[in-house]
Amino acid sequence: MGSITSAEKGSNVTFLCCMSASGHFIPPMVVFPRKRMNPQLQDGAPAGTLFKCQDNGWMTVELFSEWMAHFIQFAKPDKDPNKKILLILDGHVSHTQNLTALQMAREAGIIMLSLPSHTTHRMQPLDIAFFRPLSSYYGQEADKWIRHNPGRSLTHFQVCQLFGRAYNKAASLETASGGFRNAGIWPVDRSVFKDCDFAPSEVTHVELTAEEPAQSSATTTSLVPVESAILQPADSRSFTGGLQITNDTGATLNIEYITELPNDDTGIQSDPAILTTVNLPSDPTLADPELPTPLPGAAARNQDIEIEYVCILFVYIIDVCIPFCLFYPVRFIQV
Repeated sequence: MGSITSAEKGSNVTFLCCMSASGHFIPPMVVFPRKRMNPQLQDGAPAGTLFKCQDNGWMTVELFSEWMAHFIQFAKPDKDPNKKILLILDGHVSHTQNLTALQMAREAGIIMLSLPSHTTHRMQPLDIAFFRPLSSYYGQEADKWIRHNPGRSLTHFQVCQLFGRAYNKAASLETASGGFRNAGIWPVDRSVFKDCDFAPSEVTHVELTAEEPAQSSATTTSLVPVESAILQPADSRSFTGGLQITNDTGATLNIEYITELPNDDTGIQSDPAILTTVNLPSDPTLADPELPTPLPGAAARNQDIEIEYVCILFVYIIDVCIPFCLFYPVRFIQV
């Protein structure tokens, strides 16, 4: 089960489609961005289509519950353990946080399975085999309509006509069975996924250690992005002239307001700025794996480094308005 959205003049029309591994298609559901339904909007739609209205044309919890009743009517599930229906969905909130639909599915003998995030492009049969040809056929029908109606523009009253023609071309037995086969759902085939399919997950993979080493009391001061040290603040307290934030890994962020800075080469007094130092645990194994680490190979320098930096993030850190510090130079001191 999945949905596809058509945009006409900045508005959305949602089509909810469903197909089975045996090649059967449940009549789609169309959601128009309207308050009331106009019968003329239904012209040319596939037989048995369910028409609904919503302010923005999006799927909601209430609309999905109505579609579940529509699905039960055509799928005719059975509570017999050997005849139950497995309904595969994406993780949209209208599916996963819908108690009404879940109760209806349980009473009818339907097992609802929600796919993990960022996997529907390889695991949802509709995304794999159906939506691409459907979009292609819809674009062809739209181009044909524009050529035959010069000077006119497409509106919601033509959407179902064009969609109905495209849907009848795309909804075939081979398309449905091929989608389930290429996803490895039916027939069950785990070999459809290669090692390269899991390569992106290695970027965020973190191995757990049996014992955590003792934390060293020594700290270092490094030049790192300010936001990297405050992703998960565990403790925040104020001190004279600024703010200090400490996260769970022991990293400490000191933000100090500087009202006077040394004169530059032109002899003109510098504008107010913020002095920021970041103290991180010396043991790299204690650092949060999600936090970026300083670039290797940079030699320690005693002189000050002045760089231009946009300080808009400090407004959210301190939770007060600090307009004077926006787009002003920030002095990072690296020891």
